[in-house]
Amino acid sequence: MAKKTAYILIALLLGLPYLTSPAPAAEPDIARLLKGFDACLLVYDLQRDSYVCQLNPALAGQRYSPCSTFKIPHALIGLDLGILKDGDTSFQWDGSPQAYPHWQKDHTLRSAMAGSVVWYFQRLAGKIGPRDMARYLAEFSYGNQDSSGGLEIFWLSSSLKISPREQIAFLSKLYREELPVSPKAMLAVKDVILLDKSGEALLRGKTGSDRIAGKWVLGWFVGWVERPQGVYIFAALLRGADQAYGPRAKRITLQALRELGLW
Repeated sequence: MAKKTAYILIALLLGLPYLTSPAPAAEPDIARLLKGFDACLLVYDLQRDSYVCQLNPALAGQRYSPCSTFKIPHALIGLDLGILKDGDTSFQWDGSPQAYPHWQKDHTLRSAMAGSVVWYFQRLAGKIGPRDMARYLAEFSYGNQDSSGGLEIFWLSSSLKISPREQIAFLSKLYREELPVSPKAMLAVKDVILLDKSGEALLRGKTGSDRIAGKWVLGWFVGWVERPQGVYIFAALLRGADQAYGPRAKRITLQALRELGLW
């Protein structure tokens, strides 16, 4: 202690800086990104079997409609049954009016996933049928496994519900190729949910949104980041009176991943 004190006095007399250990870097304030919503964000380190981020863990255990995030298991089922051959399997638009102009054309699995084209997956649901749909939901342990709300709408503000934590579990199995479908089906789905590349990192995922009475009340973004040093599975859920929708959940998640140094 005396030596340390003497060194400080000498340094001051000679006008030399006294070097101390730098303060540890502050943790990023990820919670601020969710301000204004009843929301949660989970980021799970697959290799370490631990959460990098858990915001609002109570909400993370509650089930909500998967909305268009269900297109991931939906595609897996269609591919495993051979209804879809690959990401380029196309369905012809029947000419009926659609909610968005970009839905009003023929689509492949790849373009329907990217554009969240509801009619494509409703057509697929009809080809899968209620029995096989219920069987796969049970085999996937997907949420409450309830497809009773109608074959073409059960995942859209209807009977099927899933929690953010269950989304993490399902996507972890998909990444590890541990789901009870063919490896070819899982590889094809991984391919069509690829969103972006940054250096050696890959981003895969899907948004989902729910609108009631013209208000966006629920927004999802689920997926994962693949990096050389590991894989990070994420699930974000926004709830609110309005402006809670998938693209916003995606923007918030990407900002959080950047601040965590994962993207």
